[in-house]
Amino acid sequence: MEIYWIDKDKKRRGPVTVPDMISMVRRGELSKDETLGWHAGATGWQPLRDLPALTDFLAERTGKHITYDPKDPLPELDEDDTPAPAAAAEHAATPPTEADIPQGAMRLYLPRPHVRLLARLVDMGLYTTLVFLGIYLLKLPFNQLLLPSGPLFWLGMLVLEPLLLCTLGTTPGKHMFGICVRHLEPGTAGTLTFRRAAGRTMFMFVMGLGMMFSLLPVLAMLISRWQLRSRGITAWDAHSSTLPVQERPVPATRGLLAVLVLFCCVQLTSVFMAPWQPAMLDMISDVSPEWGEKLRALSPEAAPAEPAAPAPATPAEATETQPNAQGA
Repeated sequence: MEIYWIDKDKKRRGPVTVPDMISMVRRGELSKDETLGWHAGATGWQPLRDLPALTDFLAERTGKHITYDPKDPLPELDEDDTPAPAAAAEHAATPPTEADIPQGAMRLYLPRPHVRLLARLVDMGLYTTLVFLGIYLLKLPFNQLLLPSGPLFWLGMLVLEPLLLCTLGTTPGKHMFGICVRHLEPGTAGTLTFRRAAGRTMFMFVMGLGMMFSLLPVLAMLISRWQLRSRGITAWDAHSSTLPVQERPVPATRGLLAVLVLFCCVQLTSVFMAPWQPAMLDMISDVSPEWGEKLRALSPEAAPAEPAAPAPATPAEATETQPNAQGA
């Protein structure tokens, strides 16, 4: 999402991205209360703190909240400098130029929704492989609670991810796409505390992954994608005042690399889960015998064995059968 604003000379500037705008406000180059802005979907020119894409970052959480009356007169602008909503929406696809961004402003890029999804899948794939490697080495018996389909399996991720975010500012999946998570507050240098990172991860697990319960993850991901498309931020980033950003665009080949990593994770996980396979087939057969039989047929252990050669007769058996043969 790209945002326009009105500068002190009553000239329209922009478009810039959400993190660019937040950075300029944090640096004091723009006022969240006095500078008017607009983006696609906004009802009109509004103070920056009231724009839907910025309100979670710029609105006052404590203290007196300054209200803005839409009936207040807007700055008098030249016709050429005042975009109508339709014209501004058409122009919003134009990339910002150097003249549109004040000198010293931070140049950042918002990762696309599908890039963030791939990064999340890579992180989950690596975590799953790591957990089943530990299960395989420790030779733990089968436990239904330790399957990825349950919330208990992901408890380790709720600790491991915040540790990575507060120390490195990124995770393996995000690093693959050049994504880092920043806290855009003055005096923090963009770094996250463990408490803030843990809160973000927990909120993401609930709102973004549906606690990995049944079909909730699919619904949660669809809602999160809608939030990214309409507001430019997700619920967990708005809650924790954080934002995943890219310092530079990454090539499309990173997507192929992510798919390759996911493929390797699936293969390794299937190897580490091999000792659990009989118990898992029994569990599936209890729920659906038909599917259990189909999966057993696909299992290597279910391949029909070659008929065994008859064992040689013992001397006693030969003695017993010989009179019968003579009698016949």
